[in-house]
Amino acid sequence: DDRDMWFLCGLVLLFCDGATSDRYTCGVSPSALSQYAVQETFQCLNGEKSVPKSWVNDDYCDCTDGSDEPGTSACTTGPGYYCKNEGHKSKVVKPYQVGDGVCDCCDGSDEWILCQPPPQAEPTNKPSFFASLLGWGPTEQGSGCKNTCQEEGAKSAKEEAALLAKIEKTAAIRADWCARGVAAKENRAVVLRDSETKMQDINNKIQQAEANKQKLEEVERSLGEDEKTKVQEQFNSALSLGTLTTDQLHDTLIHLAWQNNERSCEALIDIVAEMLKESHQVETDELLSLCLNEEHSRPQVAEARDRLKALQDQQQQHQENPDAEGQGDMQQEIEEAQAAVSLEETLEQSERIQKLQSRQDQLASGLHLDTLDSQLLQTITLKLNQKTRLSSSLLNKVSELRDQHPPEGIVIPEDAPAFTHPEAEQARQHLSELENEKSVLEDTVEEERKVDKMDFGDEQEFYPLKEDCISYTSGEHHYEVCPYGQSTQGGRSIGEWEGFVDAPFSHNLMRWGDGDGWGCPENRGRDLEIHVYCGTENKIFQMEEPEMCSYRGKMETPAACKL
Repeated sequence: DDRDMWFLCGLVLLFCDGATSDRYTCGVSPSALSQYAVQETFQCLNGEKSVPKSWVNDDYCDCTDGSDEPGTSACTTGPGYYCKNEGHKSKVVKPYQVGDGVCDCCDGSDEWILCQPPPQAEPTNKPSFFASLLGWGPTEQGSGCKNTCQEEGAKSAKEEAALLAKIEKTAAIRADWCARGVAAKENRAVVLRDSETKMQDINNKIQQAEANKQKLEEVERSLGEDEKTKVQEQFNSALSLGTLTTDQLHDTLIHLAWQNNERSCEALIDIVAEMLKESHQVETDELLSLCLNEEHSRPQVAEARDRLKALQDQQQQHQENPDAEGQGDMQQEIEEAQAAVSLEETLEQSERIQKLQSRQDQLASGLHLDTLDSQLLQTITLKLNQKTRLSSSLLNKVSELRDQHPPEGIVIPEDAPAFTHPEAEQARQHLSELENEKSVLEDTVEEERKVDKMDFGDEQEFYPLKEDCISYTSGEHHYEVCPYGQSTQGGRSIGEWEGFVDAPFSHNLMRWGDGDGWGCPENRGRDLEIHVYCGTENKIFQMEEPEMCSYRGKMETPAACKL
């Protein structure tokens, strides 16, 4: 028809116009050119058949593998169209992308007609007759495609240079991190190894220091007993019990016997029974019953208090109702009830004193105190005081009997400072320092072993992150993400470090768990997962909460830049 005729005429004129034809190798990659350099026939690359050479790139698919049409879109399959893209990177596009009106190759060759580049545009920027005949417009490359390979090549080279610089920078940082991690690991090994020797040495020193301390403390105790005896003797001398009458000594003993519940009373009975066992029979069991505290109360006291309480409650009700009558008479009744309570309490106290005096008299009689001379009473008093450690009470009682104030400057034995031997104190201090040194070493070993169990990557590249926390703010939420530690959101824990999810096979996903459970479903602890990507610095670039109390984020770090 007319269209075919014009097309064929255009081809003849085109070829006569000086264009060179590379139709048979159009779209063929350099590695496959030898398979298309044939004389008469072309064999399909899958070997199924051979076709005339003129059938190659004739816009008709003859081979089932599409190998006879590398430069057209006639076949749905095939090796694809090879773009030379001089000045940039070559590429291969799909057969259907050839001649589809879209510039896929930067040199525009995928849109050339019959693999022929269009002629140069005329100075008038109008298409030539032949270009118009074949449908080429006034642009440098037919069908509107410009050759942008130089520009794209320059841009790509710039991007590759930037990428290479980034790779070199991250590689240098990562190499430094690996070196630091390895050095730290080696140092931990040295510390743990040396700590065994140090621990043995400290234990030996502690054993020696303990033995020395015990030896010096024995000396200190002996000297302390001497000092205590000296203070007690000075106190006993200051008491001057020999100036008291036997009755006053009786009162003093009985006073001491009731100063420390039943224990002082029991101590007095034991001392007297022991001292008089040769001359007097002391019924200790009967006397011990006198030492027991007995609560004495008059029933009339409780009755008087109940009546007073009832009147006061009734008066309160009248005060809340001012119109009530008889308030003056009630006040008089309350005063009389108060007086009754005071009287009954006085009587109760008097009876209590009488009963106590009776028990004390029975105790004195049972101990035969009236048969003892002053010297023996003084000895019993001092022994009782030494056993019960009631020196202050004894001093006050003696001063009261003399109607005098306690003398100034006298040292109460119980209040005397403990005797300290300087050498024993130094031994204790030295032992304490050794024990502290051991404790610090134990803490160091525990921490080093804990760190040694941590996963810092195959090459220890994540080690520098151990002491680092990365901050990130998203809206009103502020995050502190701490690898190998606790991560927080607004100060609230969103997880403790658990490690890398797929370690040791992968170190691309960090996880924190068992965080604060407040406000979470079923009080489940908050958790965090961070995907790790290569970057020149430690930087979080995404954080979200896809589920309540479960946080997910992304971060960059040089540690992830494994080449």
